This record gives sequence, C-alpha cells and structure tokens, in this order.
Amino acid sequence: MRGSAIGSVAAPLGATQPISWPVFTTVFLFGSVLLWADRSNFSIAMAAWAKEYDWNPSASGLMLSGSRRDTSRCGPRAAGSSTDRCGPLRTVCGTMAGWSL
Repeated sequence: MRGSAIGSVAAPLGATQPISWPVFTTVFLFGSVLLWADRSNFSIAMAAWAKEYDWNPSASGLMLSGSRRDTSRCGPRAAGSSTDRCGPLRTVCGTMAGWSL
C-alpha cells in the first residue's frame, strides 16, 4: 500500500465498502433542503439588493445569471471527479460545507 501512514488501515485498491443508507439519505435530504433554501432566497434577496445598491433590472439580471452560470459550469465537473476520488459521502459533505461559507 503506497503512501499510507504507519499504523493506518487502508482498504486494498478496488475494494468497496457498503453504503450506510440512513446516513447517506440524511445527508442528501439535509443538503437538498439547504441548497433549495439558498437558491430560493437568492432571488428574493435580489429585490432588496437592487433597491439598496440602486441597480436597474439589467444589473439585477446579470447578477442572477452570473451566479447560475458559475454553479452550472463548475458543479457537474467538480462533483464527478471529486466523487470518483473521495467517495460520494465526502463529496456531498464537502460541497455543503463549501457552499455554506
């Protein structure tokens, strides 16, 4: 086992571990609710931001579309490679933590 620390236990390459479905389902549902709340509140908050910063409708539209463009462009690519590398549970937890900051 290359690159493992002394005393650590690592699974052989290609070995799989069973999925803890209750943990996965809880993390998935919590993440879905968190991301839904974030996405739905962003467009609601846009009205207050537009008023506060004196944005016209074009500026508000650019801000909303810029946010969606980055999410749709970076999300699927990063999620696929990180899921292959780290596993689904770590990817979901890391994604939720990253988007929450």
